[in-house]
Amino acid sequence: METTANRPYVLSIAGFDPSGGAGVIADCKTMEAFQTVGLAVTTALTFQTENSFDGVEWLSWSILEKQLEPLVKRYAIEVVKIGLIENLHTLQQVLQFLKSHLPSVYIIWDPILAASAGTSFHQTIDAVELKACLQHIDLITPNLPEMQRLFGATTVQSCELLTTSNTAVLVKGGHATAAVSIDTLFMPDGEQTAFEAARISGFDKHGTGCMLSSAIAAQLAKGVSLNAAIAGAKQFVLQRMQSNPSGLAWYQG
Repeated sequence: METTANRPYVLSIAGFDPSGGAGVIADCKTMEAFQTVGLAVTTALTFQTENSFDGVEWLSWSILEKQLEPLVKRYAIEVVKIGLIENLHTLQQVLQFLKSHLPSVYIIWDPILAASAGTSFHQTIDAVELKACLQHIDLITPNLPEMQRLFGATTVQSCELLTTSNTAVLVKGGHATAAVSIDTLFMPDGEQTAFEAARISGFDKHGTGCMLSSAIAAQLAKGVSLNAAIAGAKQFVLQRMQSNPSGLAWYQG
């Protein structure tokens, strides 16, 4: 396997957003900003801009597998971030492939259940499939609506599926209304850590979740602790939001 001493390899498995504001393009830009090598496997072709969504064409598992195989053979991938994916069955296939080829890889799932423009991707959530997926995921990063859709709860403590899993959960507070945006990390051992940042009003939130999870992934690949990676990721996203009011041109500044 090929390795790079100063730039670890990080893999994004996510959708292709032609505007570059989200999906694999945004993920790889973020990973490169943290001096890691961003690799990409595309799960879907989306037809969208930063403020409109016209549709999605899902790629089959066989196509995903063909993309994955040469990457895991050549590169020593440290961390994988998974974003937009067709359904939990496909997610299970991806996770099983990763764990069979990269047993020690750290896996983050950013559960994108709807586009910023409002289109829903997952109508139903099967609890049995979700539980099977969590067995292979180290960290999930849902926002409050995603927590509600996935687990029927907005807190980890009120969800038996999460309290009995070994998955860390970062609940993002961007959809709350307080003056300060607070993300809360819940560890499997019950430890909780809050991460605060200023709330910026009037900003198109397109792609910020992709940036956050990718920034966490990149820093973990460089050996940064999870808490420090989350704090650094939040600062990175805040800086990009402040640098330009457009969700499309987030990388300026």
